[in-house]
Amino acid sequence: MIRETTDSSFRTDVLMAPGVTLVDFWAPESGQSGVQTPILEEFAASHPLVRVLKVNLPRNPRVAGTFGVKETPSLLIFKDGQPLVGSQGLHHRYALERLLTVAEARADRIPQA
Repeated sequence: MIRETTDSSFRTDVLMAPGVTLVDFWAPESGQSGVQTPILEEFAASHPLVRVLKVNLPRNPRVAGTFGVKETPSLLIFKDGQPLVGSQGLHHRYALERLLTVAEARADRIPQA
């Protein structure tokens, strides 16, 4: 299941959340964002341990600005609140799988406290 997060809830929903979170920055007027949504729903269904969230870019400029997101769709993957990998444009399932693999490899290189 994909949920929305906002400027006011992003800190709790993503930055303080344990585990892996994939964030989709989208816009209602973006045709590619509309195409991305069912792909993300399928991805979320097959990856129950990955939290998938959406941010409406025009309505949440603060969080988008924090991460330099200017176009939609854009994806960011976090682990334990740390941003690991980001990518812009439409992503098909195989590209989502690749992003997750890259994120996991980067997470393995982060020293544990």
